[in-house]
Amino acid sequence: MASVQSQEAEELPPEVNLNNRYSLVAFLLDPRNDIRLISGPYLQQLHQEGRIWPRRQEVEAHGFVTERELRRFRAREAVRSLERGEKNEQPRIIAVSHVWETREHPDPLGRQLQALVECQKWPARLSWYFIDYMSLHQFYRGDQDSPAQRSFSRVMNQMHVFYSHEDTYTYQLTRVTEAQAIRESAKEVPIFHWPHFPAPPLGKLAVVPCRMLTTNETPYSARGWCCAEALWSAMRSDGSHMVCIDDHVIDQHGKAPMAPEDFCQRVAEGNLRFTHRNDQEAVVELQKSVFHLKAQSMTSLTLELLPQSEVRVLCNALGHFRKLNTLTLQRSHLIPGFFKALADAVPRLRVLDASSNDLSRADGLDYAIERLDSLKDLNLSKNCLGDDAMQSLAKGIAPKCKLETLRLASNQVRNAGAEALAQALRKNTSIQLLDLSNNLIEDDGAAALAEAMQENRHVWKLILSSNRLTGAGARAWREALPGCHLSSLELFHGNDIDTAGRKIFAKRVRARILANRWTPAVDVGRSPIPSQHFGADCNFIHVFAAVHLAMLFFLASTTALTSEHGGSTILLLLRYGLWPPWMLSTTWGLLGTLLMQKEPLHSRNELIYWIGAGLGVLSSFHVFVGWSLALRVTLKPGGPSAFVMWGLPSLGVVSGVGSLSFFRRNDLRRICCVLRARCLKARAEP
Repeated sequence: MASVQSQEAEELPPEVNLNNRYSLVAFLLDPRNDIRLISGPYLQQLHQEGRIWPRRQEVEAHGFVTERELRRFRAREAVRSLERGEKNEQPRIIAVSHVWETREHPDPLGRQLQALVECQKWPARLSWYFIDYMSLHQFYRGDQDSPAQRSFSRVMNQMHVFYSHEDTYTYQLTRVTEAQAIRESAKEVPIFHWPHFPAPPLGKLAVVPCRMLTTNETPYSARGWCCAEALWSAMRSDGSHMVCIDDHVIDQHGKAPMAPEDFCQRVAEGNLRFTHRNDQEAVVELQKSVFHLKAQSMTSLTLELLPQSEVRVLCNALGHFRKLNTLTLQRSHLIPGFFKALADAVPRLRVLDASSNDLSRADGLDYAIERLDSLKDLNLSKNCLGDDAMQSLAKGIAPKCKLETLRLASNQVRNAGAEALAQALRKNTSIQLLDLSNNLIEDDGAAALAEAMQENRHVWKLILSSNRLTGAGARAWREALPGCHLSSLELFHGNDIDTAGRKIFAKRVRARILANRWTPAVDVGRSPIPSQHFGADCNFIHVFAAVHLAMLFFLASTTALTSEHGGSTILLLLRYGLWPPWMLSTTWGLLGTLLMQKEPLHSRNELIYWIGAGLGVLSSFHVFVGWSLALRVTLKPGGPSAFVMWGLPSLGVVSGVGSLSFFRRNDLRRICCVLRARCLKARAEP
């Protein structure tokens, strides 16, 4: 990358907010910066015509993203993309982090241009690229006081905005073309060329052969500017915004945020090279300011594909993320002691998703759970932890643990691990959801968990699907079920439990319904409980109410056209015959509200719950008033008008359909199940 000039660095403008799209667009539209983004179709045109990247001064006007497009991007206006099935898509601002293969031109053979055109990560017409050679004025820009030179110096001191903003993406081009291949190429390259210094005229170009260019074979990872761009990109909250698009990279890996002291050490050790010496100090200071700016405000961080070296870098940097409450780290090679380092660095973490990692050992897991007082959600699925890690984990989920959700699916947990967890759950008072699906738990482990659930009154959902349970495990749960306080149990799916065991389990569930010890208005996983046989489908109810609403308006119009209030005999029969279905459909929401008073609200929004109840009450009022008016018209001529007689019931049906929209499909099943259970109980009583 071109050198930072000796002009004094300008302060970062306060309006540049790395989390705000408006600030980003304002930065791009600021005339003092004089930045231009390059459109994807223009790069395609260059590639098709066999050209290479031109300087910013020679880019055609149609190759730039317009001010109008940037303002639409700021307003988040979607663009219809024909390439993606007529879906509305947002443009992407993509900062290209690449090597300069020669001093005069970054891509003399057009290889980097070809990689950008062929990567197809996003539709070309929705891709806006920041490429320093094409987006900023290049040498020769004039003297120190020229507008081009001033804007270039200003942007170079704010280069991190393109790579660390939350609304931008980074494409890495790490491949370096061999110097011999460039020298042996017969291609000619248009570059700024004026051998008689110190007073070159502006805009002087010359076409020179590639053998005259000064090559640079320094790898991407050893270049100071490239390393800084990658580190800035790693400071985004979503690590998937940075991707390497080189075709030669087989084993891609992610990048972790690097603390300033580690970066300074790399520079001091000479591991990073800068083309110009005065760039080194500027880049170090810029990396330090960007890191602290992002770390002090970041609340969530998502990383993936980190090798062990990058995980060590992450552990050293986490101490600066004081406000971090959500960390997602997936498909990475975690080092021993990672959890201990995490707990010491971020004690206020609330959500940790460490699923799908290469984690053969879980050293310090019990220490981390005890140390992280604010941790509520822990996901360790797909880590192949085994029984040893489960025993370590069981030590952490003691009575002082505040975990509410614990996911341990696909971890090769056997009976020993299940028994250790069961022992810990007897004393734990915080865990509400436990996922042990896709493990190797057998009947003994399931029996231990069933006994633990009789003492634990806080776990409301347990997932044991896809294990190695048989009829013996189902019998253990059948015996323990009357004393359990579970609201949801997934037991049968993926386990070797025969039909007879399922029926016996269903009978025990029905017995609990009759004994009124357990509310059947909950979903017990995939077990054959009665709620699956007496449920109603929400879509059916909606269609049912809509059909009657249409018939309602039809009858209203026919009644208004007839000279008599009652109309013909057929109309009268249809009109009053349809009132009961209307009442049923509109009062369904109210009935559900009354019957589900005991259901905990942990799985729903309380505001939406009461909105649905209110609409149900309103619909019932309208229907009953309309029905009474209709009977009055029939018995006493000269009653209310047809508009009043049909308008109120119409509003009732509309509000009834609205109330149904706030209830889930399982809610309607639960209503039917409660009614069925009460009928069975009443029938069983003497």
